Amino acid sequence: MHFLLSLITALTLFAVPQGQSLSGRQMYDKYVSMKGREPKEAYRWLERAADAGYSQAYQPLGEYYMQVGPLSIKENISRAEKYFQKSKDSGVQDDYGYQAARLYGRAMRGESLSGRECYQVAQMMQAGLFGAVKSDERALIWFQEASRKGDESADFRISQIYMNFAEEALARKEYDEVMRCADKFYEYYDSYEPLADIAERLRLDAVQLYPNDKKAFKKPLEYSVRMGNAHAMYTLGVQYCAGTFIPKDEVKGLALLKASEKLGYSQAGETYNKMKSAFDRNTAYNNMVLQERQRKNTQTIMMAVGAGATLLAAVAIIRAGIKNMGSYNGGYSYGYSGSASVITPEADARAEDRAKAREMLGLCRPELTKVRQRDTDYWEIELGTGKAYTVERRENGNYRCNVLRRGLMEMGMYGILDAFIADYNFDSLEEAKQRLLKEEIDYYNKMLK
Repeated sequence: MHFLLSLITALTLFAVPQGQSLSGRQMYDKYVSMKGREPKEAYRWLERAADAGYSQAYQPLGEYYMQVGPLSIKENISRAEKYFQKSKDSGVQDDYGYQAARLYGRAMRGESLSGRECYQVAQMMQAGLFGAVKSDERALIWFQEASRKGDESADFRISQIYMNFAEEALARKEYDEVMRCADKFYEYYDSYEPLADIAERLRLDAVQLYPNDKKAFKKPLEYSVRMGNAHAMYTLGVQYCAGTFIPKDEVKGLALLKASEKLGYSQAGETYNKMKSAFDRNTAYNNMVLQERQRKNTQTIMMAVGAGATLLAAVAIIRAGIKNMGSYNGGYSYGYSGSASVITPEADARAEDRAKAREMLGLCRPELTKVRQRDTDYWEIELGTGKAYTVERRENGNYRCNVLRRGLMEMGMYGILDAFIADYNFDSLEEAKQRLLKEEIDYYNKMLK
């Protein structure tokens, strides 16, 4: 008898099909006990508990379809919305999850969303909800749409994504992409300062490249400089002053050393003073050579004219020109940068300036020109060429800008380097933007004549 009762009990237990005789609470308890060990099976019990009407199962099941997303995105959204709605109706939980599922569904259907709603969708895409793959690229599109629709908090998130992109590009040693993302970061954050670590790593990459590749090191070093790395400014400044592996440009080199000093790099001040002294000595010497050659050539011309030798005078005049000076070994120093110590023949110098002018003209476009306010009465107008001019608002409400230009404008008989300051006055910032761009274009066109 006892054996028969035991057999009946055992058969009854084995005959329970998939827990149908268990209550919703009992199925929920099985979910709790199994979710750490067998999560997939645990959630099957959770869904059975929810379908059996156990209200405590609705919220975690909605979160399961939102966060884990084992089905298609569309089905995950549908089920999450269903169980969040049940949770809301039962009063167990608020409707945050329900609203999130509805919003994500609207986004997937292409419905019109507000700026704030675009921001929330971007956050969900960044987190990889409802079975979607985590994607900063997709999130970026939605953050940018939120920014376009006036949600200012999106700008910070956009800048952080571009910072991540710059980090990833740096790991791949794709320096152009690093700088593109850094510039995008600056566009939204208005500063390179948070990228200080990336700038330093670019400088270190340049240091590692230098012994093996005397050309490739320049790019990461220049990008580090653009991000404001004082050590990189010092290193690049010394390279320009020395001119060993990059074209010598002492004006640019000294400017970089001075900037490095202002940013607090300890060695920059002493090096600047040494380089500046050498530069001034070279400039003075070059000017002395030019004046002496001019005196001798003038004397030759006068002697020829005095002797009545017209043909000889004409030949002497030609020889006294720039071509004669450019052929002097170490002779007249001329370059696009305005440096007075880089000695090049006139023809080569002209070709170099024209090539640079053509490159700059291609960048003189209105869509590349940016206006940024730097202080109460000061704005910076950045041209696509990389040049930036400071515009000051005066007491009368007008605007003023001083522009220093250095380089070849018109070479006279003896190749005098032209340098001048233009004082511009404008009625508005828009006029300043347009006129400065026009002056820049006219400047390069004149160099091409």
